[in-house]
Amino acid sequence: MSLKQRLLNTSALNLVDFAIKIIVVFLVSPFLIHRLGKPDYGLWMLLLSVLGYLDLLDLGFNQTSVRCLSQAIATHDPLRIAAVFQHFRRIYRRAAIASLLLTATTVLLLPHWVTDPETLNQSRLVLGIGGLLTSISYFLRVQTSLIKSHILYHKLILAGMARLLVNTTLTIAFLLAGYGLESLAIAWAIGLMLEQSLIWLQARPLVPKTLPQPSLALPEQKEIRGFAAKMTLWSMASFMRERVDTQVLGSHLGSIAVAHYAVGSRLVTLFSDLINAVFGAHFLAAFSQLNEQHGPSGAASRLLSSLRLSAPFALSGGICLFLLGPAFIDRWLGPGFEQSHLVIQILAFPLSLTLMQYPTGTFLGALNRHGSMALVSVIGGALNLVGSLLLVQWIGFQGVVIATAIELLLTGLIAWPLIVSRHQDVSLRSYLLVLAKPIAVLTPVALAAIWFQSSFGTPTSYPSLLASGLGLTSLLAIITWTTLLTPDERSWIKSKRRQAPKSTAS
Repeated sequence: MSLKQRLLNTSALNLVDFAIKIIVVFLVSPFLIHRLGKPDYGLWMLLLSVLGYLDLLDLGFNQTSVRCLSQAIATHDPLRIAAVFQHFRRIYRRAAIASLLLTATTVLLLPHWVTDPETLNQSRLVLGIGGLLTSISYFLRVQTSLIKSHILYHKLILAGMARLLVNTTLTIAFLLAGYGLESLAIAWAIGLMLEQSLIWLQARPLVPKTLPQPSLALPEQKEIRGFAAKMTLWSMASFMRERVDTQVLGSHLGSIAVAHYAVGSRLVTLFSDLINAVFGAHFLAAFSQLNEQHGPSGAASRLLSSLRLSAPFALSGGICLFLLGPAFIDRWLGPGFEQSHLVIQILAFPLSLTLMQYPTGTFLGALNRHGSMALVSVIGGALNLVGSLLLVQWIGFQGVVIATAIELLLTGLIAWPLIVSRHQDVSLRSYLLVLAKPIAVLTPVALAAIWFQSSFGTPTSYPSLLASGLGLTSLLAIITWTTLLTPDERSWIKSKRRQAPKSTAS
């Protein structure tokens, strides 16, 4: 199977997995919020954001290991693959130990920040269980990277589906039985243990056999550390945008504001997850293999074609989110979540602008030229944090969201295009044209849809929401197909559609 076909199949499987997760989220979230109440639901989201600090111990080695293992696999050298695998396994063992120590320290020091006895006990249990399981997962992250590097994402998707099924079933059962916040941590832990067990079993055939495994040369270890450091900066920027915003709201406005923000950001996060499902880490593995086999120009030749797909796809998703997201929240959860509308309405376009350029990050990462992008991202994340702290005091809830929107606009409009233009094989003019064309073509459609909705009313039922969503996405898809894709791209997609039944049958 060709690399392009594996990418296509992986994107299709990711979409199926994403659709299942959406269904589960939409069915379970209202039940969760109403059973726990807004204060406890807000506390649960706040504790999850605190657990997110443990993810920083990855230190950028998640994407780094995928890149390096993909390059090793492209050489077809068993000794090389074994040496790289062993190197990252040692790194993740150290991260697991650090995670355990940080978890124990946090649980012990928690009384200094939480004074209410009931909240303290709940927080200790959730953070203790979550931290322990996160630490254990570090021991198996190199196996996950190995599966990704072979572009065998169906194995990870199946493990994730099993985790989702168990976690959802236990959550519903525990809450129906009258258990509270602690039961969510137990359900989450059991699901995670199942997922990690399945990953370990499925990765076993891929793990290098017992072979002479010399340590990597010092220059290569230095390159790996440099690549990981850049990815760490990038992760910190995302962390400050996604996690710290929740904590700013919690400290200034309370857990109910966190609940409102979590509801709105849930749809925003699902939108980001959709783009990641289609253009995510499997593109990093592919760009890494192309770079190893054909050099930087070989990877660069695929970037603009990837952007021609990602740009209209992401912009169309942002248009649908802006128009139908608030109406869906009202129908989904009922009245009382009007503040959640602001999260969607303020972030839809800025987020779309950055997601349109999603393959750019994986392209630069594969070539180890993402340092400037990582630096810009962490500066933007710091500005977002400062802006959130200031604006939440001046204009309240929406101030935190506006700070994030400003940072995303500066990143998508200025920083990323300038960074990618520094690569000699990518023209700034060509890059900007790929982004500008979908905006010029699809924006009038969005304005017409906004006028139509304001004139004839917002859909209020699930059937009308579904009909509106299908109509809008169909219109955007038709316009994208006829005006934004090249004839060669349309022909290639048609050929893959004709081959699909044969592939399934075989």
